[in-house]
Amino acid sequence: MSETIQELSSEELFKLAEQRKQEEEAKRQEAVKQQVAEVRAEIRKLDTQYRKDRLALENEIAKLTGKPGSSGKGRGNSRSAGISSKIVDIIREAGEISTKEINQKLQEAGFEAKNLSQSMAYLKKRGEVTSISHGIYKLS
Repeated sequence: MSETIQELSSEELFKLAEQRKQEEEAKRQEAVKQQVAEVRAEIRKLDTQYRKDRLALENEIAKLTGKPGSSGKGRGNSRSAGISSKIVDIIREAGEISTKEINQKLQEAGFEAKNLSQSMAYLKKRGEVTSISHGIYKLS
């Protein structure tokens, strides 16, 4: 092998070095990409657990006060976050469920889902739910 390297011109050696440098950089970028994907998966896991815990606490408050969804008043976007959490819980219980059934269960729980399609799109974008066919969802 050393004889082969010694026989190469400086220009050929330079090209080999550049090629090796590019290969190493591609490997490094792939490793970083994998690490980022793992961290994002952990963030999604933490977000899901947070919403689940928060919903349980909100439900406890609702039981104590007799006012479903009352803990979300006056906090901007937290009402829709409560709806998203409830949707995830509904899907978790059902396994696979249609938007019509989700809407019905939300109403039974005291939530008004005016923009259910937007909530579902949001949850899909976050990677929490998957559409298995038109209007049928399951957890990701």
